[in-house]
Amino acid sequence: MNFTQNSDGVRSGAIILDDGLKLNIDDLTYHLDGRRLFRDSVNLISHAHYDHIPIKCEVDNVVCSNITADLVNLRSRIKIKPFEHENVTLLDSGHIVGSRMFYISSEKESFLYTGDFSTRRRYFTEGAKPKKCDNLILECTFGKEEFLFPKIENIIREMKDWVNDNFIKDRSVLIFAYSLGKAQEILHHFSEYEPYVAPTIWKVNKVFEKHNIKFNSREFPKNLEELDAKKPYLMIAPLESRNLKHIVYSIQHGIATCAVSGWALSPSFKYTFGLDRAFPISDHADYEELVEFVKKCSPKKVYCWHGYAEEFAYDIKKKHGFESVPLLNKQTNISSFF
Repeated sequence: MNFTQNSDGVRSGAIILDDGLKLNIDDLTYHLDGRRLFRDSVNLISHAHYDHIPIKCEVDNVVCSNITADLVNLRSRIKIKPFEHENVTLLDSGHIVGSRMFYISSEKESFLYTGDFSTRRRYFTEGAKPKKCDNLILECTFGKEEFLFPKIENIIREMKDWVNDNFIKDRSVLIFAYSLGKAQEILHHFSEYEPYVAPTIWKVNKVFEKHNIKFNSREFPKNLEELDAKKPYLMIAPLESRNLKHIVYSIQHGIATCAVSGWALSPSFKYTFGLDRAFPISDHADYEELVEFVKKCSPKKVYCWHGYAEEFAYDIKKKHGFESVPLLNKQTNISSFF
């Protein structure tokens, strides 16, 4: 197996860091989570978060789940159609609804590309399951030993206690959560509060409804005064929506604020974003889950991708004896994982 940094002079069996990941296997090129869809490639999209959605396309046929295709079509200017490829098996990645790992087989060797993944059981998934492979391309967002996530049921219990304490004081609560993934996680656990949700979350939920996944939520009211009549209320919105008039109005009127993110394990997280609280809920694998996943996949080689790739590649080799390579260029900024 060969690893190269660009596409010049590449032989069969190479992993190429070039606008996403490319695999050259036999006479085929597999383009994984690239920013472009190429006519001469088998294009694969693991899920519909913005950092995995193409911005240009030469073709519209993509290997992905049906709901991922619908979400990509909602959240981007391109339009895609899901299709199947005989060499590619789709496996639940446990990251968000519709997210998939890709098992790519050839006569000589096999590859498992995790994309963003999590092995924890959550409301929509049993978690990603390891699969034996020759080459494992592993997402390592939280690939350092200090990243160990508490059980989600304990965090949800703590969150509800905090929300209820604020409600007793007649204080509303705003939970910042990514529009696709964490927002639905929170909606699942807080359905009895019938939360208000930002427009971006509302639109995503409408796609979910087409796939028979429904959440108990409300659109932002047209008139801001209606919020006062509903106090105390629970509101869910992505962090980037802080300038929406409903968010501005609520903050001006003393709403309690928190966010859910894996990065909330850092004590400084809530201060960075000016929040009252932060809760460590993640849709990525933590360090111990990464190690266990590698062991059960038992690959000949591990390619560590995204986040703390270099640190995890070192650990998995020195501590556990797996041959490993960090894929370091074109890293994604930490803020994009929130």
